[in-house]
Amino acid sequence: MTEYKIYMNRFFTRTKCVADAQGNLLYKIKRKSTFSRKHMENHPAGEIIWQQKSGWDFFNEVDQFMVSVERKSRLGGDDFKFEYGGVLYKWSPKNRFSKSKYLCVNCNNDQQVAVFQYKYMSRTFGFLTIHTMSQWPARLTELLIFTVMRIVEVQRDEDAAEAA
Repeated sequence: MTEYKIYMNRFFTRTKCVADAQGNLLYKIKRKSTFSRKHMENHPAGEIIWQQKSGWDFFNEVDQFMVSVERKSRLGGDDFKFEYGGVLYKWSPKNRFSKSKYLCVNCNNDQQVAVFQYKYMSRTFGFLTIHTMSQWPARLTELLIFTVMRIVEVQRDEDAAEAA
């Protein structure tokens, strides 16, 4: 099992850090524009300003992955489905009372392949932990890290629009 942590300041910073379980910095992402579902291909929510691996046109790949994602409702609502490598995955709340823990299941064989858990450390700071099983593609983790961040951005933008 592999563990990744995404450290997110919910309100005050445009920069998010991704680290592995040992605390090694893997990516530092800086938000560069407001992300809207309507402009998914044209307005990326962030850019990699430091990365361990070089030579990736990474955000183009994330954009393509986002377009393939079926987001039925808010993150805390119905199942969140996506396809990767010809396999359909389903990401859903562990139970309807807990909105901070999500299980990811391979729809082809109903095997649990990952667990996502968001933990609020304070009113403004939290981190998302991803535990992945051995059969989980490493590249998919990287795509999902950025996808999750974009969904969080969309959720926040929608909440702000509703409040206004």
